[in-house]
Amino acid sequence: MGEFYVDRGGRGTDLRFGDPFGFELSGTASDSGWYRLLPDGINATRSAEVVQLQNVRADVSGVNLYAWSIQFDIPRLTVPILSLDASGSLRLEYDVDIADTGLRYILVPGLVNELNVRFDGMGSLTLAYSTDYIRPGTVGYSREEVTGETASPTLKRLENLGSGESLELPYSDVSNVFYQFTDPDDDNKVSWGEVEIQ
Repeated sequence: MGEFYVDRGGRGTDLRFGDPFGFELSGTASDSGWYRLLPDGINATRSAEVVQLQNVRADVSGVNLYAWSIQFDIPRLTVPILSLDASGSLRLEYDVDIADTGLRYILVPGLVNELNVRFDGMGSLTLAYSTDYIRPGTVGYSREEVTGETASPTLKRLENLGSGESLELPYSDVSNVFYQFTDPDDDNKVSWGEVEIQ
């Protein structure tokens, strides 16, 4: 989990301990569905406390995931991450009794402040949350409907952001927050992080 820094006198500060969270997703003209805001994926493999991730989303590729957690799909289990190396191998805080292959996962930051989401691009960006758990999609990134598996979730709209607008999400668990472009375009950008994004 994320923490605030404590000074030498033991007094709490408003400084985050560790690296800041700041990421940018690039859209494409073929973005037709709902996508999970947090990175998720499929086909991870596990050996003891080490999990090898497949198809890590570009916005978090190479990021030190200390103070993040990984949420496994079956069983629904959340485990703190100690580190991520350049090959995509996660070291977990402890071993878990789950399958060794074909793991679906969601990467969850240890937030200590509100998550801020900003949209820049064509049309607008709709943010919504699902009242049901949606599994990471079979093609890697979750959508409302994915090939071979229809989630049909009830999505509750949070906000519709025009280009240059942002929204703070004061929630600790944002794993079921999704976004959709009204006008898919190669120039669409979604910035998200634990900072006020200008």
